[in-house]
Amino acid sequence: MINRSRRNARWGLFALAITMVLALGLLALSDSLGELGAADSSDESSASTSAGSILERPDDAFAMTVEYVTDGDTIKARANHSNEVITSAAPISVRLIGIDTPELRPEPECWSEEATEHLSALLPEGSIVWAAPDQEWYDHYDRALMYLWTESGDFINYELMAAGDARSLVVQPNDRYAELFALTEAQARATDSGQWGECEF
Repeated sequence: MINRSRRNARWGLFALAITMVLALGLLALSDSLGELGAADSSDESSASTSAGSILERPDDAFAMTVEYVTDGDTIKARANHSNEVITSAAPISVRLIGIDTPELRPEPECWSEEATEHLSALLPEGSIVWAAPDQEWYDHYDRALMYLWTESGDFINYELMAAGDARSLVVQPNDRYAELFALTEAQARATDSGQWGECEF
């Protein structure tokens, strides 16, 4: 068993460096978004864009109704209206892009139940979730690959990562938020959030 005080000491050596990397990374994201959004400084609608805007629901998101949560990174849901990504009205499995939570089955891994409970709290049965794809729409298990937002605008993939429920997982070509997720995971690790403060690795 890994001694928790030794683990905390080890991470403590890197906490400041990780925090600085996070700050610089988010500043870079903010600068990039600001350059894209500041074409006309006389127009109030093109005011400087903050790093937070990357968390906002994109225009190509569509509404789905949650049937139930399968585990910490997968739900069953149905599209409210057929579209080019989902043409059926039947419930389908939706896998959150860019994150990977501990496995719930066949045997629960450390923090799998907590991650599943968090996702269930964000997306209770019958709630509306907004989904947006990346470049590749389905995986080899025929699950729809999506970024998800709550009706109130919370970016679910990010929320799970920030809480320490998930690791970042990049499967090309779906990498739209890869840098954000990597930085968010580093911050969660540095602060012993979620699984990082409770599980042995």
